[in-house]
Amino acid sequence: MEVTMQKLAPAKKTYKLKAKDPEALVIEMNKRHHVGEFAYDLGPTRISVNKDGSVKALKLAAKTQITMPSWAAYSKQTAKAKKEWDRFYKCLAFHERGHKLILMESFARIAEKARRLHEERETEGTPLTPKDLQQVIQNEWMSSIVNDPQDVYDNKTGHGRTQGAVFDAAKC
Repeated sequence: MEVTMQKLAPAKKTYKLKAKDPEALVIEMNKRHHVGEFAYDLGPTRISVNKDGSVKALKLAAKTQITMPSWAAYSKQTAKAKKEWDRFYKCLAFHERGHKLILMESFARIAEKARRLHEERETEGTPLTPKDLQQVIQNEWMSSIVNDPQDVYDNKTGHGRTQGAVFDAAKC
């Protein structure tokens, strides 16, 4: 059975922060639940079947998007403020890419479980059906909901704070 994973190329989206100075920027960002965000929708996952109804191939896919801030008053800032913004932005982008890697790891776990089940079924002489494969996918995502690796990552990194994704107005 062939298993492939769609290359995840997140759509890029931005929103504007309207603060005029670094201190006001910190206040504006603190009002937001997330300053940056990685979002995804699973699918379309495709399962191809052989003539006998057994699974021939699995393609895992997701639609992804990374939303990042832009500072409308950036061009009017001091060199120190721009340097701090650029540092912060780079760290925030790194954090959001971490979410993408977690999704890729989830895909890899599903692919490995699907391959193993396929091999087991071949050894038993019982074909792997699309229904069996859907169950593998559903079980993996359900276990992810209970202990969501995306939430674990955000809790561990303080939503990127431990990775430097904090704008420090005092450095401006």
